[in-house]
Amino acid sequence: MGPTLVAGGAYFGACASMTACGASAGSPVDAGLEAGNGSSDGADDSTVLVNFDAIPMNEAGDTGPFDTFDGEGATGEGGNACQLLTCPGTCVAGRCLFVVAQGGAYDLVVRSSVVYWTSAGTAPGNGAVLSISSTPTSSTGGSQVYSAVQNNPHGLAVSATSLYWANDSPTAGAIVTAPLDGTRDAGAIRANDAGDAAASDAGDAGAALGVTVVAGGQASPSGIAIDATNLYWTSTGSAAANNGTVVKMPLTRRDPVTLASGRTDPSALAVDSVNVYWVDTGIGAFGGAVLKVPIVGGAVTTLAAGQNSPGAIVVDTENVYWTQAGNGVHDSAVVKVPIGGGTVTIIASEQGALGGLTLDSTTLYWAVSGGGNGNGAVYACPLGGNEIKTLASGLDNPFDLATDATSLYWTDTVDGTITKLTPK
Repeated sequence: MGPTLVAGGAYFGACASMTACGASAGSPVDAGLEAGNGSSDGADDSTVLVNFDAIPMNEAGDTGPFDTFDGEGATGEGGNACQLLTCPGTCVAGRCLFVVAQGGAYDLVVRSSVVYWTSAGTAPGNGAVLSISSTPTSSTGGSQVYSAVQNNPHGLAVSATSLYWANDSPTAGAIVTAPLDGTRDAGAIRANDAGDAAASDAGDAGAALGVTVVAGGQASPSGIAIDATNLYWTSTGSAAANNGTVVKMPLTRRDPVTLASGRTDPSALAVDSVNVYWVDTGIGAFGGAVLKVPIVGGAVTTLAAGQNSPGAIVVDTENVYWTQAGNGVHDSAVVKVPIGGGTVTIIASEQGALGGLTLDSTTLYWAVSGGGNGNGAVYACPLGGNEIKTLASGLDNPFDLATDATSLYWTDTVDGTITKLTPK
């Protein structure tokens, strides 16, 4: 079943069918939440990928016949942009939904007009890390393979110069990097011409790009985050042994520093200018936690204890947001807590199997898996708001999410696609 773009983005009035968007914790999902009072990919990779006003229309000084994805129609603001140009996918109420790439997509991140993603592969050692322009001419060509011999790569992060990911292994895990090609990172991904062996062209061997291990011997490395100074990751270790760690490493030298140890199955993480935030998945029902530690090192603070399988996590200037997988439909949720600690609030409950989570300056986005049967969907809720908006439904298994200034992207782990929704 193909994806459905919800016309206009139907709202659940006051979150009627998903209880308490923005309400204080008070349903079965929040059992234990108060006990501990907390792509990819955040909003800091927000470079404009599509020019929404390349050709002005119905504005002062208009001279062109139509706008490019600027949300205007023939009568000006608020019209249907898609009726004025060719959308390569599904076009409803001014939004275009289309497949950017196909190829076993899992984690993703977007930066400077390029979409990067990981593909786990079908066996250990044949995973891949790839990229493609965010505005490709087709969904089947133009992708760049950084390396096709990776071991279950995931946890993707990108800086101005390099791409980083984690290769998962209980005893031989690694944090791996590859430099970005300047032309490619600007979005000018070129097709590989017949007989062309240039390293900067799409489809060329990943080895030519200088793929290197920057931290080896990791015990099941998982989430990755990056800022201007450091790279951060979690190593899951053995949950039974409580030997998971949170690590930082300066981008300028290979000198890992452990920020937190003795953790129980740490996975996803996020970072702001002061702290690193992560989830301990924990063992058993309500055995997880959301925590933080200063970037410079120091005491670990528990923001929320008693979490039921916390998953994805993001942070803004006020709150930490995460998904709580739970044991089924009725105890899964998207929740938040202030970055300084306090009351845990349910944003959306009864979500079913939750996938990724991302945000921009105004909105929180998340994916709900359909288990491969077309029941998946992507939702949005304003930060600080109280209405949940359905952006797309009829999806197989939407997983990781990323956003830029104009669009939302997600992977689907069943059909292996990356889909773009613009405007978001």
